[in-house]
Amino acid sequence: PRTTVDEAQFKRLKELLEAKCDECDDLGNNLKLAKESLRHLSERLDKNNEELDKMREENSTHARENRLLRRSLAGVQAVADAKMEAAGRLEAGLRKFETELEKREERLRDEKEKLQKQLSDSQQELQRREQRIHRLTTHVDDAEEGMAVGRVHVKKLSALLAQRAR
Repeated sequence: PRTTVDEAQFKRLKELLEAKCDECDDLGNNLKLAKESLRHLSERLDKNNEELDKMREENSTHARENRLLRRSLAGVQAVADAKMEAAGRLEAGLRKFETELEKREERLRDEKEKLQKQLSDSQQELQRREQRIHRLTTHVDDAEEGMAVGRVHVKKLSALLAQRAR
């Protein structure tokens, strides 16, 4: 059996159908917008994934460089440590050498003072001896003069005695 629809129902059904069609159009437009947004998001995601891959590659490169730098730094640190240790040994040796040098300088100063005193004593002794030699030489000269004068007197006396004896 067939049902008939009156005009009011038809109008109401038509409006309902038009509303549903508008709703379908809106949903279709929303679906297009969603697809477009999804396409843009997908493109952004692809771009972000590419950037992420590049960053991971750079990160990997930096990690390799960091490992190389750490190894290099370890080598440099080992050399620096060895040099510091050697410098410490050299400083200790230098301090010991300075101490020995100071002791030697002190001994040399003492030896110098001793030698200067000996020199001074020797110069004083030499001066005393020269004064004594001078005194002795003066006495010898005086004695020789006295002997010469005495000889002259003896000759004169001898001559006088010889004259008297004649």
